[in-house]
Amino acid sequence: MGRLNVEVKFAPFSCTKRRAPLRDAEDRTVGMAIHQALAASVRLDLLPKSTIDVFVHVIECDGLAACAASGAVAASTALADAGVEMLGVVTSCAASMIGSEIWLDPTEAEASASSGIVVLFCMPALGKITNIWQTGRLKVEDALACMEACQEKCTEIHSVVAQALVENVRP
Repeated sequence: MGRLNVEVKFAPFSCTKRRAPLRDAEDRTVGMAIHQALAASVRLDLLPKSTIDVFVHVIECDGLAACAASGAVAASTALADAGVEMLGVVTSCAASMIGSEIWLDPTEAEASASSGIVVLFCMPALGKITNIWQTGRLKVEDALACMEACQEKCTEIHSVVAQALVENVRP
């Protein structure tokens, strides 16, 4: 069985506060979330003795949840475009609960003001959830409402990604 490695790095200028070029806990946390999301999709059983390396370099960060969500979509799209055998394209979306409202793709300021954040990674074509990342304190009903909103948005994102992949098919 093959291996999947995901490495996430933040550019020093990517956040409002300058970051050291060394890897830290945030890099590993986002990398692990993306790895778990993609591992369920990539057909590693067809690639024995192989290693697939995915490198995500964050140039602009306005919240870790958004970085994890957009990084997973970009990585999954890149793997599909490269012809890596996959069960389905992984899409993801972040949602935060501010008061009684659900906000999709929250900025860092919105995430700070929220009671909790849910990032859902899924394969909409198969109806499978590959990973869920939740932070903060959410009631069960609120967490489920956030997940439903994310699933709907993931289906829309999947349509855009699928269209882009079809338009860029090389003969």
